[in-house]
Amino acid sequence: MSTRKTTKITTTQKGPKPRRRNRKRVINSNIRNPTSAIHIAPCTKMYAKALTNPFAVQGLPCIPDNIVLPSYKFTTKARGVFSTGTNGVGFCIIDPFQMLVNNGTWDAGTVPEQFGGAIYYTDKTYAATSLLISSAGILTTGVQQANPNSMFTYADFDESNPQPALRNRQFRLVGCGLRVSYIGSNLYNAGRLIIFRNQGNRCIDPTQNQTASDFLQDNYTSITNVTRADRYVYYVPDDPEFIAYNPGNEFLPNLGNLPAIDSVHFSMGVYIDGGSVTPNQQSWEFEAVAFFEAVGSSFTLSKSEGDPVGHDIIMSSLPNKAPTSPPIQVENSVMNQFIKGFNETTREVAYNVGRSALNFTARAVNSYMNPSSRQLYLMGS
Repeated sequence: MSTRKTTKITTTQKGPKPRRRNRKRVINSNIRNPTSAIHIAPCTKMYAKALTNPFAVQGLPCIPDNIVLPSYKFTTKARGVFSTGTNGVGFCIIDPFQMLVNNGTWDAGTVPEQFGGAIYYTDKTYAATSLLISSAGILTTGVQQANPNSMFTYADFDESNPQPALRNRQFRLVGCGLRVSYIGSNLYNAGRLIIFRNQGNRCIDPTQNQTASDFLQDNYTSITNVTRADRYVYYVPDDPEFIAYNPGNEFLPNLGNLPAIDSVHFSMGVYIDGGSVTPNQQSWEFEAVAFFEAVGSSFTLSKSEGDPVGHDIIMSSLPNKAPTSPPIQVENSVMNQFIKGFNETTREVAYNVGRSALNFTARAVNSYMNPSSRQLYLMGS
């Protein structure tokens, strides 16, 4: 039996240990951010945000239509507080187009070319059981008016203004949104909130008693319970006239069938019924924002972009119902629909262009080879 000891020889490597080469997982950024997979014109992308998520817009959006026309771009805002009245009913309504000026006034149609107020809302003294803005040309008790912080007055967009520097000014609305937030006591957050917008931005008749049943007849209308979550409604340019520039005293697109009430243009807002009847207990905060483009005398002009395909796809991607999700979710949903529509449109255009090119080539070859003696058959020709 051997008595030799076995010795184990170990060696120590001097210097740093060799690093193991780990393969890093490649992450396709296009999966996380689908909009980076395709090129979207900046004006088109910001236009979608101005329509669906106007409260998060940083910058000055424009309308990416067929007309590439330099324009003056500006933003207006308004904020305030409203509440339900003595019968648990309240509302906050807006005319998106009247966010243009800071001096809108209620005139009950006595001055046909005058701008009305941009926002009308209720206070704790409102006693009606429906949406009733005026009676006999006078604002209903408990209905208040708010105007935006615009730098312009009605006279700045009046075609008949005698000052040459103010003539021939025209504008168009890019986007507008109205957001409300419940700020009252948790003990009084009863009732339901109805989010509505008249299609075609038709005017709400201020002299009719609009009830919850009337608003619910429109499939665009949405209903939510009164909670502390923000609720909002946004403007949709669902008439070709809204894309064109128009002078202020002639552009009354959402009057509907109310020619006698030329200063009233309310078309969207929120309506509350079943709320608290305790005075001043169910309070709300409202915020409105609007974006405009203007052309004419004495304006500083900025670049505008044309993207008619992108504009049309954005319009077809908008939801068919008033939003109940947060604005960022609605915006993301619209952009996902936009990408799908963009890809389908691109494939269709490429297919049509390819067929046209093939047909043209076939005709050219036939002509060159004198097809009177030989026939060239090409699929698709």
